This record gives sequence, structure tokens and C-alpha cells, in this order.
Amino acid sequence: MLKRAVSVALALILGMATSLVLASPSTAGMADCDLGGACSVEPPPTAGNPGSGSAVPADPVTGFTPGPSDCYRQGEDKTEENKIPCSDPALGAYQPDRGCYMRLADPQPAPPAGKAAEDGAWYECAPPPCRAASAAEPCITTVSAPRWSATPPPGLNVLTPGQAAAALIKTFQLKGVEIGSTTEESGKGAVGLPVWLWVKNQGDTLAWGPYVKTATLGGVTVTATARVVNVAYSMGDGQTVVCSNPGTVYLEGNGNTDSPTCGYRYATMSPSNGAQPYTITATSNWEVAWTATGGAGGAIGTTTQGQMQARIGELQSVNVDR
Repeated sequence: MLKRAVSVALALILGMATSLVLASPSTAGMADCDLGGACSVEPPPTAGNPGSGSAVPADPVTGFTPGPSDCYRQGEDKTEENKIPCSDPALGAYQPDRGCYMRLADPQPAPPAGKAAEDGAWYECAPPPCRAASAAEPCITTVSAPRWSATPPPGLNVLTPGQAAAALIKTFQLKGVEIGSTTEESGKGAVGLPVWLWVKNQGDTLAWGPYVKTATLGGVTVTATARVVNVAYSMGDGQTVVCSNPGTVYLEGNGNTDSPTCGYRYATMSPSNGAQPYTITATSNWEVAWTATGGAGGAIGTTTQGQMQARIGELQSVNVDR
């Protein structure tokens, strides 16, 4: 009995002293940080039944992985006497490699430096329920200090509001913009002429917003609203035009005037003296604002892209003798 108490105590001490590795089996290793800001990267644990020889891929949205089907006190024979629940509403999900139950820390400390609430969560390690304590085998109730991880440990299927928001945004199928331009009809333009730029599919909420979606993930109901903040047009000649609006559609009567909202003038011809096109790449910068159960909220940035090509030549003047 004394030997088992020492074994359990040592496991808990090691669990508090080492970094938790809570990445999914399909991840090559995740950064793990303590409250002091120290971080390390270690290989991820194997999810699923120990000794099964096969890892179960993480859920692509939530990052959940299954835990073992049967759990026993660490360091003990796999007998009915040593069997314990693999999950417990209060303690969390049992981790055989650590000999403790992992659960979300409550309350959640502020994220580590350089991290946001959507990037992960703090987890703590609680010992298994005590058996009858004695002088030879004292009851251990110490819970480890919280540690940060990007993904939930195997068997734990609850999320923080920030994690639920990040998971919901993974389900979005936002689109890049379809670029409208004065070079589009002919496929070419000329050095010095105004190029008007606009978003042709701005009426599509998946391309411009607002796009709103609500879901319940990991026990948290979260609503996220995505909107384009601006579009950065990389013009292909090394220059970029940033427009915080969808632009203005060019009309025939506009002549050679500059766009009042989003435009550009090329100073050089496209490659091969205009024979080859520039590739214009429009990067939409989205802001996704979210709110969740309990009043939590935040914002996450993401991007989408669209492209078109434009040949830019040179205007030629011809002198005619009369």
C-alpha cells in the first residue's frame, strides 16, 4: 500500500512539473505554456485505446479525440479493484499516461503572451477519487497548476467560449472576391491610364458579409459574424492598393477619370513589353466578431483571395504630316 501511495504521489508531482501535451494525434506537437509564460513543444499523446496500435484522428472542427475505453489507477494491475471511470463530470477525462483527470481550469487565467482566447485553453490535472485513506496510504487531493494547450486532451469534449468560436469559424466557407476592373473587357490596359477596381460579387454574404452563423460546440453556444474590413489588391508590379470599400463600377461615361473609391495607375508595362499579363491578387481581410454563452466575446481575423490577369501596354502616338 505504501509503495502505491508513493507511486501516485510521484506521478502527481511529475504531472505538475512537466509540460502537458494535449495536441491531437494528427498534429506534430503543440506549444504548451505554464502560468509563468515558459513554453515547450513535445510530441502529442496517442488517443484511443492504449495498445490498440491505431490513433484516432482529431475532429477537424473541435479537435476532440476519444480517450481510452477502460481506465485503471496508474501503476496498478488492471483489475476490477483498480478500475476507475474514464470520465467524471467534476474531474474531467482520465489520462492514463499522467495518472490524473484533465479538465478546464475554472476560472480561466488570461492567455499566455502572444496568444488569444481563441488559440487554446488552460487545463488542470486532478487526482483520481480516493480509496479508503490510511496512515500508510494518505489521500491525495492536490490539483496541478493550470497549463495552456492548443487542443483538448483525449476524452475531454468541452470547450471554452474562445475555443468554440474558433471551431465555429472553421466551418465557414468564405469566398474570395471576383475582381471587377477596367482592364477586364479587353484583358489589357495601358501605362498611365486609370484602372478602376471593384468587387463584382459584393452582394454575396460569403464574399463580402455580413455572414452570420450560430452553433453549439463543446457545450458552448456561440454566434459569429464575418465582414470584410478591406481588400488589398496586389497589382502584380510590386505595388499594393488597399481599399476599405467595395469600389465603384466603371461606366462608359467616366472616361479617363480616376475611380472615386478604389483605383490605380500602372507606371510600367506588364512582362514581355505587355505581351504577358500581370496577375492582380485581391486579398480580403475579414473580421469575425463573436459572442458566446455567458457574455464572452472577441474578434478573429481571417483572409480569402481572388485573382484576375491584366496586360498593360503602352499608348503609342502617331504623328501625321499634312
